[in-house]
Amino acid sequence: MKINKLKIALQNSAWQTLPMLATLLLSLLVVKWFSLTVWGNIVGILVVQQIVNGVLAWGNKDYLQRELSTNPNAFSTHFTQLFLERFWLFVISVTGIYLFGLIDKEYFISFLLIVFGRFVNQSFDILIIKERRFSLTLLLDTLVLVLQIGWLFFIKQNVIVSLNDLLAVFWFPLLLKSFLLIFIFRKNFQKNTFNGLLLRNSFFFGMLAISGLIHSKIDVFVVSKFLDAENLGKYQIIMSFLWCIQSVSMFVSGPFVHNFYRLDKEGQSNSSKLLKNIGFTIVPIAVVLVMVILPLVFHIEVTISIVLASLLFSIASFIYLPWIFQINQKKKEHHVLTVNIIGTVLLVGLLLVVNYNMGLTLETTLWIIAIHQILITLMVFVANKKPSYAL
Repeated sequence: MKINKLKIALQNSAWQTLPMLATLLLSLLVVKWFSLTVWGNIVGILVVQQIVNGVLAWGNKDYLQRELSTNPNAFSTHFTQLFLERFWLFVISVTGIYLFGLIDKEYFISFLLIVFGRFVNQSFDILIIKERRFSLTLLLDTLVLVLQIGWLFFIKQNVIVSLNDLLAVFWFPLLLKSFLLIFIFRKNFQKNTFNGLLLRNSFFFGMLAISGLIHSKIDVFVVSKFLDAENLGKYQIIMSFLWCIQSVSMFVSGPFVHNFYRLDKEGQSNSSKLLKNIGFTIVPIAVVLVMVILPLVFHIEVTISIVLASLLFSIASFIYLPWIFQINQKKKEHHVLTVNIIGTVLLVGLLLVVNYNMGLTLETTLWIIAIHQILITLMVFVANKKPSYAL
């Protein structure tokens, strides 16, 4: 049983990690074969796409995972209804983007297709977890990446390459995968009558996704105003690695969240201890590896202080994630939303205060982020222990 769970956790981790590695590889190829400016133009479009898809993920995974645990017989009906409701949210969102001119009209069709492809892909995340189809999606993602690399190599042979030609590298393989997923999981779509909006029922999960998106971007936005270009670049590189390490906690626990909801207190306590032990094993190894890569590959000087801050930041999610699951189980996810909002305001405040009093450096910024994670951990702990009227 433990071996099977380990296999599932590793497959899920690989599934979640591959898209991040693929994006990194594609960025390197675009910069090498075309230019940094071209990649910058693509990123400008992809940033808006990521924000829109963050909104469109409204309740898609977390809410449906809880429904899978508490009301499994109605899961397919809820999956179908939420898919349709989110589709109308997609229509409204992209219409707003077009009307407000947030994307150049010359590239809007490409943007639209990328958003739609990502919307369909992320809709099936819960089914992949439910049915343990990690090998399938790994195969599909690998094929998509191979097609994208081959397409890029073909395009670079042309004398003149438009931005839309390069954007097609992102949306066309994504659409192919989307149609395949629709065909594979077609039996999960059920005819149903709409008895209330699931978007409303999953409101706090949707707001959690949006607040989490803001929370993950706000530090770079604030820091970019105070750090010079060199240190800002170093900060972004280091934080990219540290967020990857933190993400392992979700990769490992993600496939078992609905099972966690069914456990008694002792079972949940054991699962929490297991996740912490995994963190205390993986995090030091991963941080040391990153600290070796930074000077060798990116020529970023590493100090003991940076190592300690990185360790504190990276371990936090392995500690507080089970508490978040318990809060969600109690249907008190608005407590997590409150922590997210307070945490975002607190982070901005810390950065501004320290910059005003002593000025931000790469090292002090990393320590602020690490201390902030400790405070988030304490807030989640309190939110989980306090009664429902406490927040």
